[in-house]
Amino acid sequence: MAQQGSKGGGARLMPADIQQKEFRVSRFGGYKMRDVDEFLDQLTESMTAVVAEAEQLRRHAGAAPVVGAPDLDDVSRQADEIIARAREEAARIVAEAKERAASFAGASAAAATSAVTSASSCRVSPGSCRATRKP
Repeated sequence: MAQQGSKGGGARLMPADIQQKEFRVSRFGGYKMRDVDEFLDQLTESMTAVVAEAEQLRRHAGAAPVVGAPDLDDVSRQADEIIARAREEAARIVAEAKERAASFAGASAAAATSAVTSASSCRVSPGSCRATRKP
């Protein structure tokens, strides 16, 4: 039922309290006025507290940001800038790696061509080839 006692005391009513409330029947077949009045007073107090709390939450939601608290739009913009810089840096690194790979491939191709040319000249004129030994 209610969070506090069922009579007065600022007890906050829950929807189930309202739904389950039963009044005693008076001698003449109606409800006892005092029970109905007490319940309505309790309901009024609870609803007043709910309305005040809702109003306070609305005021805080529309209030200026707390000093030192991040502005979400600013944080989002900064994150987008960081991501853009990271993508640019990644593209630069990939381009540089491709240039190096092409350079290595070119140097390797030149060395292979030279080796093939040397080997071919040895076949044509074996006396012009000298074997070099590494110590």
